Amino acid sequence: MVKTESIRACTPILPLPLPRPLSLVIPKPVTTGLVAGAIAAYLESPDKRVDEGVLEEMLTACRRTFTRQLMAGREPKAGRESATTYTHPCARKGRLTYDGAPRGELPARTLLKCVVGDLIELIVLGVATLAGLAIQHHDGLTIEGRDGARIPVHPDGLLSHLGVLTNLEIKSCDTRTFERWLAQGGPDDTWGYRTQATLEVQAWRNAGYAVRDTRLIAVSTGSAHSSLAEWRLPLQPELLAAWHYRRAKARGPLVPPVPYV
Repeated sequence: MVKTESIRACTPILPLPLPRPLSLVIPKPVTTGLVAGAIAAYLESPDKRVDEGVLEEMLTACRRTFTRQLMAGREPKAGRESATTYTHPCARKGRLTYDGAPRGELPARTLLKCVVGDLIELIVLGVATLAGLAIQHHDGLTIEGRDGARIPVHPDGLLSHLGVLTNLEIKSCDTRTFERWLAQGGPDDTWGYRTQATLEVQAWRNAGYAVRDTRLIAVSTGSAHSSLAEWRLPLQPELLAAWHYRRAKARGPLVPPVPYV
């Protein structure tokens, strides 16, 4: 019989494995698209420079945002049109907006949401410019109604890349919306975003710019905070025709019927 002490004496003592070093590397989300990809590459680059011109433009736009949204007061919208008045797929809403139907005071959350949305747009455009993309703006774009009226259109910007002109539209959205857009390959027209993209492309063309389509850049403000996604939205003639139809209904002698959604 072998003694236990002898077995223990013959068993080699192996060193305990050292703990694996902790990693500070953060997994990178997949970011695709020309604009979104350029922004991600710039932000992750260790070599950044100070561009006083871009900074001045961003500060001017920021000042304009705070003044318009918080300090200048809400101007009445009765009798005023913009392209987005009729992008919502409900002619009744367009009519009530044009008539200046009372809405009550805006709650703090709504006002802050407007400011945050404008600032996200400003950040995306500014960082895209710092990343080397050529973006320009135009404040006098319009689309002509069937009655000859010129309705203002306000795209976020115009991208010029490799000789191709593309309309830019930037949207911030919550978790559910962002994930739904990722799953379905971009926004639908529930809130009129595809109609808006079509109108903006048409407005650029009316001004003499050979714009092909729209790049819509979405920024998540929810659980995937600051994640970027990008889709190309074509000009859809049927959405343009539907916009003209809704505007005609909204400007007609009778208030369009319910539903107002």
